[in-house]
Amino acid sequence: MNYDKNAAKHYDLVTRLSAEETNDPCGDIVYAARLLYALCAYFSALGKPAPLAEKLSGTLVEKLPDLSDVSDPETLGKLTEAANALSAYHKMTADETVGNALKTVFGILTDELFSEIHGGKDGDKGGAAKNDRLSEIGCNALPFVAENRTLNAEKSKRFAGALLPLFSDENHTFESTIYAFNGAIGLLSMTKTDPSLLSHVLAFAKNLAAKNANLDYSFNKSQDPNDKTADPVATSLAMRFYTEIYKTTGDRFFLYIARRIWFNAMQFLERQDGYVGYDNPPRSPEGLLSVKTYKEKALTPAFCHGLCAYEKNKGLFAEYDAPVKKDPRGRYVVDDKIFAREQGGYFGRDLIEIPSLLSFDEETASGFVFKLLF
Repeated sequence: MNYDKNAAKHYDLVTRLSAEETNDPCGDIVYAARLLYALCAYFSALGKPAPLAEKLSGTLVEKLPDLSDVSDPETLGKLTEAANALSAYHKMTADETVGNALKTVFGILTDELFSEIHGGKDGDKGGAAKNDRLSEIGCNALPFVAENRTLNAEKSKRFAGALLPLFSDENHTFESTIYAFNGAIGLLSMTKTDPSLLSHVLAFAKNLAAKNANLDYSFNKSQDPNDKTADPVATSLAMRFYTEIYKTTGDRFFLYIARRIWFNAMQFLERQDGYVGYDNPPRSPEGLLSVKTYKEKALTPAFCHGLCAYEKNKGLFAEYDAPVKKDPRGRYVVDDKIFAREQGGYFGRDLIEIPSLLSFDEETASGFVFKLLF
């Protein structure tokens, strides 16, 4: 089976979606930000141009004055999405207007947000956070702060220190796995200038994989044990995070996770025509896995995190012949690919790779029910 996902095809879809968004400058800020980030990511990974990125960036810059109230969780979420997208655009273009806007955003996040989560302008100088909800959402800003830490190294360090307790506490449960992975990606980036953070990132990475990875190594949006729905954004961020942490440390444990996410979870989350959708991987011992085929337009752009992580590091995901064996969870695998039995007999044989949905039309795929082998 060809696991080389067509990132260029997904890029073309994001370009079409961007065209729709630029026709509606009052559209959803988070969606517009994710489209802009995706276009910039594909420019970096594929060398593809980023048409419409200028219009999207202009829309986001115009919206920034409305996003200064970081005490409001919804507003903070929008601001962090916009910040990460505009930062990627500025890295690509060095646009002066965007650069000035980023300086303002950097100040808001490292001053006002720090004040809000610590309950006072001076906070507690790194003491316990007073507002865990804002702290968690603030994790989405860590990649931005890390990318722009040259603006003020001391503020960047203080900001990371304010959120570090969330990652150091192995019993802390994030409301959203997306916040967790974004924060971990930001902390990992900061280890380049502050190596003391690395031990916290490593412990967090192993703990999150052990507690929250589904049977196919997808990740749910929340860390609620009753949440059974894999989220394409969380899983795509996980793919990026574990790939980057392997490259930083050389620890093959993290490559093992990244490859499992790629060969299994990412394959099930993609839909026809480049869109993504939710899946429903099981946590139960029965190991039943059904396929849902509906498309989630709003979540599609964020899938670029995983696709670009693959595109930049194809050598890490090369297929090669290996004997059938069992993994630590007792599943049959060849290399990192999980095998299953399709309960309806569609494939006419017992042992099959978990297939890519791109190989099947919607009607056929919706009828599949797989049994992961134990």
